[in-house]
Parts: sequence; structure tokens; C-alpha cells
Amino acid sequence: MGARQFSSDPLHRVSEYETAGVNAQVQVHAVLAAAGFSTEAADELVCAVEAGAVAGAQRHVVERDGSALPERGEAYGKGWRDGVAAVFSDLAGVADFRYQRRGGAASARRFLAHQARQEASAQPTPARRRTVEGGEASPELVGQVLAICEQHYAAVTATTSETWDTEFSRELVGVALLTVRVAERENYPQALSEYLREKRKRLEQLWLRYGPGGMFAGELVLIDLPVCFLLCERIDSDPMWLGGVWGQEGHEETALERLSDAWLYDTRERDER
Repeated sequence: MGARQFSSDPLHRVSEYETAGVNAQVQVHAVLAAAGFSTEAADELVCAVEAGAVAGAQRHVVERDGSALPERGEAYGKGWRDGVAAVFSDLAGVADFRYQRRGGAASARRFLAHQARQEASAQPTPARRRTVEGGEASPELVGQVLAICEQHYAAVTATTSETWDTEFSRELVGVALLTVRVAERENYPQALSEYLREKRKRLEQLWLRYGPGGMFAGELVLIDLPVCFLLCERIDSDPMWLGGVWGQEGHEETALERLSDAWLYDTRERDER
């Protein structure tokens, strides 16, 4: 490994790589911006690198195609080959999605600008959040957005507010709204509601897979909060800005990263990748 030491536990180590990758992307986009690259050119470079990394993993999977132990029999060998083919196909979809997904450069630059405005202010953090562009949203907007999240969350999950941590959801709504620009906030509740209606099937799939009783129940701590639907929209719209603000506000980065991975890669139909 390199100079940085990562966990010996594979699952923990992958989470650490995810965090390091997001931080590295922001730094790379900062360097490209300083060098005069347009957002389109920066996206092309970074997306090509990401797709290439997935393609490298895909090559390693292909090399496993003939590794089934002959003594296990033909049925075992067929299952092994089918498994390799399934993983190969999934990785091809991930590579396609990584290459085609644009907007990372603009998102990173918005976060860097937000960060620079905060660092330029000598006021305490809460005051800074209220005064900078893209700063703290009004209580009214937070309440509106939370109500929309709760409405759609109840419809998808068939749960009630008695089982939700509403105050924590309200806090996280405030964090997520830091990444919505002031000029967009007046119409944001309507835009969010339309987005959640459009993504209803994917949201249902997310709940079925990661909610109580799902195949991956317990893996997403944010799935039990209505605000997770808002976070899905922000992950699609401004992932780097969201990730940066999330960490600045002192929230666990792994929780957001796991939701992001589940939303981007585990609920998306193949033809959408």
C-alpha cells in the first residue's frame, strides 16, 4: 500500500477508499480548474479515469472465469462461470455509468467556492452558514422540504411518524439544503416533489432492498429517516458539494457514502446506467 495506512478489514477498507476517492476528486477538480480546464473537459478526464478503474476490476473478474475447481463437478463449474458473467455484466454497467455521468466538476467547484466563502469569514460557523450564498435555509423552507420528504416516505414505506426521528431528519434537511443555491430555493419544494414522484419505483426498490426485512437490512442507517429521499435527490444533483458539506457539518461520511452507492448503483435499471 501507499504512504497512507488503511484498515485490515476489507469492508472497512473499502469505505476508507470511498472517502479517499471523493476527497481526491475534489482536489483533482480544484487543480484542473486552476489550470483553466472547462467543467466539460474536467468531467471528461475524471470520468474516463473512473471508468478505466472499473474496467481494470472487470479484467480481474474475467481472469477468474476458468478458476473453478474441476473436482467440484460440472454444476459447480457452470455456477461459477454464470457468477463471473453476472459480475462482468454488472461492472460493465457501472463503467458505462461512471463514464457517462457528468456534473462532477461543476459540483466540486460549487463546494470549493462554498468552502472558500466560509474560510474567508471570521464569524463562527452558524453565523457563516446564515450569511453566505448557499448558506442556512430558512426554518420555513426546512419545514416545507421535510413535510414533502415525510409524505413521500410514508407512501413508499407504509411507516408513520411515530417510528421516525423527526428532529434528526429536520437537522439533516438543513444540512442538505446548504447545497441548494439561493436562487433555486423558492421553487425547490416543487422541484423535489416532482423528482420524488418521478423516482418512485427506484425509491421503492431502495426500501425493499435496504429497509427492515430487506436483503441488505441494517446496511444503510439513513434509510430509516424520511430525509434519505432528499439526500437521494442531492446525490443526483450535487454529490460532491453534498459530500463536502456533510463532512464539514460533522456527520459520519460512511453513512452518506453507502446511501450514495446504493442509490446510484443498486437501484438503477441496467438501461439507465
